[in-house]
Amino acid sequence: MPTITSIQQQKKNHSRYSVFVDEEFYIGIDEDSLIRLSLKKGLELTPQDLTKLKEESFFGLIYSKVLDYLSRRPRSVREIEQYVSQKLYDREVFVDSSEQEQKSAFIARIVEDLISRSYLDDHEFARWWIGQRTQGKKPLGLSRIVSELVQKGVSPEITKRAWDQSQLSDSFLVETVVETIKDKYDLSDPKQKTRFINYLQRRGFSWETIKTMLQ
Repeated sequence: MPTITSIQQQKKNHSRYSVFVDEEFYIGIDEDSLIRLSLKKGLELTPQDLTKLKEESFFGLIYSKVLDYLSRRPRSVREIEQYVSQKLYDREVFVDSSEQEQKSAFIARIVEDLISRSYLDDHEFARWWIGQRTQGKKPLGLSRIVSELVQKGVSPEITKRAWDQSQLSDSFLVETVVETIKDKYDLSDPKQKTRFINYLQRRGFSWETIKTMLQ
């Protein structure tokens, strides 16, 4: 029966290990999988074990790429799902229609693990996104932020709850924008007034909010 004869930490990536079976390199695997599967020198492996090793090796490889992707900025669940799906497509894994269930399960496993570790949370992502989009002299209004987050898979309900917790208001934010752009428009000119209103609406402010700035 095939036997693990050596496990060596990789020189270029200390979080991964090379597993040798019958004195020959068999697979590279991440540290978490190494511990979870209780791999050790002298362990005998069935054909099913060997297949499992390959599956876990690939999972760990994609998972490490996801962690790197997450390290650049927070992400929504949908962003992670799309990222993993693209990685699988690039590597031509689960591309057949008959493999779509396996693909979905693979992606779900990654997402569930990230959520369990608090690396992924749409509500926290929405709070972060709101903070980013309401900074500076030209912040966005709620409706624009809701629209942006819907594109990232975050429901309006989650976004509005995060918005309420931020204690921001469109009335306050629109004043910041107007203070920045007011000298660019002559509001006594109907055409410029229309441009002014359109600009604020594109940034996500409602007519009811804008109207208060025109009084």
